[in-house]
Amino acid sequence: MTTSAQLRPVKRRRRRGAAMTVLLAALVLGLVGCNGDGDGAADTDPADQPSDGPTDPDPGDDAAPEPTSHVIQVFYTNLERGAEGEVHPVERTTTDDDLPTAAVRELLVGPTVEEREQGYSSWFSQDTAGMLRSVRVEDGVAQVDFDGELATTIPGASTSAGSLVLLAELDATTRQFPDITDSIYSLAGDVGAFYEWLQLVPPDEEATPPDEEATPPDEEATPPDDGAADPEVESGTATVEVFFTNLDRGGETEVFGVERDVDLPRVLSGSLQSLLEGPTAAEREQGYWSWFSEETAGMLLSVRLDSGVAEVSFDPALRTVIPNASTSAGSTMLLSALNATTLQFSTVDDVVYSFDGDVDAFYEWLQLGPPT
Repeated sequence: MTTSAQLRPVKRRRRRGAAMTVLLAALVLGLVGCNGDGDGAADTDPADQPSDGPTDPDPGDDAAPEPTSHVIQVFYTNLERGAEGEVHPVERTTTDDDLPTAAVRELLVGPTVEEREQGYSSWFSQDTAGMLRSVRVEDGVAQVDFDGELATTIPGASTSAGSLVLLAELDATTRQFPDITDSIYSLAGDVGAFYEWLQLVPPDEEATPPDEEATPPDEEATPPDDGAADPEVESGTATVEVFFTNLDRGGETEVFGVERDVDLPRVLSGSLQSLLEGPTAAEREQGYWSWFSEETAGMLLSVRLDSGVAEVSFDPALRTVIPNASTSAGSTMLLSALNATTLQFSTVDDVVYSFDGDVDAFYEWLQLGPPT
């Protein structure tokens, strides 16, 4: 039988074991507290933790934004695609947000070498590049101001046909934008100087209402005197010349111009059509004479411009209507009238005639050799 004295040592050992257990647990907890966050969470590399603070900026964020590119159009003549006064667009790219200014600036540079090889032409070129002073749009009207030297750089643009071509290119280029409905041009701020250079009436004078007090009621409908205005540009027509012989003023081979109004933009074909109608009755009374008359009217088949050469084709019936034109003096008179009428335009350097495309037939009729 076991006594109480025998049990005491056993109880002491149990208490010591329990104390050791508590001590070990404390050590473990202490180690965890040193290496963790006190919650028993696993160790985490600080680099993997999300940060609430600001991050280093991307060096590219401070760079300037890329400029926006815009595709615009400029308009030039192309005689392989149409007649004088008719313009065709080519594209340009610009980063200038002021698109009307950019378009006119690009127009003044003129066609590129490649575009000229494709038949595009213009009064504008490297000689006129940089001659734009400003473009200001107000109430739908583009007010375009050029350097005064523009007029002296391209003086040929002041001819009747030349001014029409120049204005067609300018108007089409400036009015391609929906907020522009009209254009007014000036040289060094002088509107009158620009239109005087082109032998036209300034728009502000054309728009000036008549003085009701100065105009008698019975004369309100009287048309303006010749030269008081230039309605041809506004109404879609142009004033050209056709050339006839006038024996009261010169010899048989000398020709003189009389004016005709023709529809735009085909001023060259319109001039030749008017020539084939012959002099009017009033002009015949003034001494004008021609092989052409009402009998030859309408015998123009086609006119084509290629690299400055006008290719003019007539109805073959022309030679039967005016057979005497084939004489030596007759052919000279006929060609003088044709050439003077055709070559009055600055865009035409030479001319070749044919009967329905047959060049040899035309010159054989006139007893001449065809041009090479």
